[in-house]
Amino acid sequence: MQHRGLWQVEPGPLVQPVPRARRVWARRPVSRTDNGPQFLSHTGAAACATLDLPPERIPPATPHKNAHMESWHSLWERECLTHEPFADFPAAYQRVTAWIRHYHTERYRGSVQDWPPAEAYRRLLAGTLPLKPLRA
Repeated sequence: MQHRGLWQVEPGPLVQPVPRARRVWARRPVSRTDNGPQFLSHTGAAACATLDLPPERIPPATPHKNAHMESWHSLWERECLTHEPFADFPAAYQRVTAWIRHYHTERYRGSVQDWPPAEAYRRLLAGTLPLKPLRA
């Protein structure tokens, strides 16, 4: 089985919300990441430069400054990785891929009034999901 690079994402979909964010947010948005090699790509740096989106790297050994990702990794470990050992790489890849898909489409989120993301997005487009204003 060939690895398809589940976590290799082109920056296009990641930076599309930036122009709208500039119109809505009181503060200038930044791209906050840790210092991992996956966040230091030339393509991502070029996209940030084009959008005048300054990169902000969290200092080493400060996971509290990256709380959203730390929370995601905690959930991933608790809900996906600790149940039983993987038989082989394809089984691990299948389970992790299924969990990530579930997390991004079906898992309930308190931030969107306890709707799964896909349903929250449909309600947002229909105008039936009032959102809280962004805090500065």
